[in-house]
Amino acid sequence: MMRKVAMLILSGTIAVIVIGLLSGPVVQPVDAAVMNIDEFQITTDPAQQNEADIYGTRLVWQDNRNGNWDIYMYDVNGSGGNVQITTNTSNQYGPQIYGDRIVYYDDRNGNWDIYMYDLVNHSETQITTNTAIQQNPAIYGKRIVWEDNRNNGNWDIYMHDLVNHTETKLTFSGSNRYPAIYGDHIVYEKTYDGDIYLYRVDLPGSGEILVSRFNAAYAPIWGVIGDVPRSAIYGDRLVFEGEAETYRYNTYIYEMNVYTKSLMANADTPAQRITTDPYTQKNPDIFENYIVWDDNRNGNTYTTGHDDWDIYVYNTDTSTETRVTNNSKNQQKPAVYGGRVVYQDDRNGNWDIYMVMLSYSVPQPGGGSPSETGSLYVASYPSNAIIFMNGTERGHTDQLITNVAAGIQNLTLKKDGYQPYSTVVNIPAGDVKVLAPITLMKGGPSPGGTGTLFVASYPKGATILINGTDYGKTDTFLKNVPAGNQNMTLTKDGYQPSTVVVNVPAGDLKVLAPITLSQSQPLGDCCPCRTCWPGTCVCFG
Repeated sequence: MMRKVAMLILSGTIAVIVIGLLSGPVVQPVDAAVMNIDEFQITTDPAQQNEADIYGTRLVWQDNRNGNWDIYMYDVNGSGGNVQITTNTSNQYGPQIYGDRIVYYDDRNGNWDIYMYDLVNHSETQITTNTAIQQNPAIYGKRIVWEDNRNNGNWDIYMHDLVNHTETKLTFSGSNRYPAIYGDHIVYEKTYDGDIYLYRVDLPGSGEILVSRFNAAYAPIWGVIGDVPRSAIYGDRLVFEGEAETYRYNTYIYEMNVYTKSLMANADTPAQRITTDPYTQKNPDIFENYIVWDDNRNGNTYTTGHDDWDIYVYNTDTSTETRVTNNSKNQQKPAVYGGRVVYQDDRNGNWDIYMVMLSYSVPQPGGGSPSETGSLYVASYPSNAIIFMNGTERGHTDQLITNVAAGIQNLTLKKDGYQPYSTVVNIPAGDVKVLAPITLMKGGPSPGGTGTLFVASYPKGATILINGTDYGKTDTFLKNVPAGNQNMTLTKDGYQPSTVVVNVPAGDLKVLAPITLSQSQPLGDCCPCRTCWPGTCVCFG
């Protein structure tokens, strides 16, 4: 069930790759770096399994092996194989996963509704109850977004807050579909004109923000029969399908390509075209420095009479493109998390779910015959996790581990406040393997140590006090803040103090939504008495 492919991705110095991909270069410059691609078949049932998504070590997809569509899951670190999540005899489609929650849309009530499954409590919750259609959900943290046609059949974007149990309509004009969410940013497409818009939850009242205007040079598409245009975001980076004009077979053909753009850029600023091949690239996804998509440059109806879709990956740190799959059948609709890419594949006569794990091998400089040991570079998000090789402690991430026995070895990372991560790695004899950074899942023992906060305020320049200690002024990064729940107060002359409780992640970064300070009431203005407490209308005297 596994194959291994090595592809040359860069001629030059590995220092460039290591600086971009990891934090802190420790490998000496050499002539080339090789991307290793390990492929695994996740599903083997002869029914259809497709529309996969991934978060951390968990893969989810929709599956019709039971005669209706259900949601299934596979955990790379688990031992239970394919796990059935939904058991209702209706249909559940379009799963998306974040942390311990899976969202999908379900037709058990005679219309499509949004549902959520909690992997901790093993419970299912109906999110929407309106009798119209709600579909194509996305989730990040405590927020779920979806497209909804309850308003006279017009499509709008809605959001549900899992903490406050509130539902909010985000759009009020045009037809709005295909939402994606990351943090406080929600993007979607207006299908009447093909423009992409942004809604910022952290800036209430700001309304819709135009991100990318329709233009043939870098336009998001607005519909292909039987397909759903996809866009995705990570941080402030948007990736999307766009049209590019190609002259072929004595006519102009509009092919789909992959583009990227900053959410903060001007709407009329052209997006960066990631793919340059004249054939079609679509269904992009993004995580950290990886952008993935499906691509038919190696076989399509124009040249071969049939399609041969492959998965490609683009490393934004090194500006390099790599073909991930080379099977003559179709691999489509990839999703990426860290160094793992999942997708659907029809090589077995039905759609199955496959996964590849990406890593880098770095040839050692100098000659000589290979030895019985090799080296391994291990990085993690967050860093400073304890590294165990075959149960023996070998330091902390991010670092190069030398004198590791060649061949298949067990690697485990452990960090307070995070779930242990285990995998197997093939150590090359006399060589160095550089793993893609490993993202640890929160959970396990209570966090210790410190974390980092970014605190902003309106107006700027407020003093930041955490548990009474002065951490400087907003807007800035605060390093070495004690992990866990901390009391944070912002003070500024002429404004009322603002105090909140912040959960600081151990060894990680949290970016707070900007805090708006309220102006204080001038002394003596609040009531006709001799003395007033600053900022209140409580009189003393």
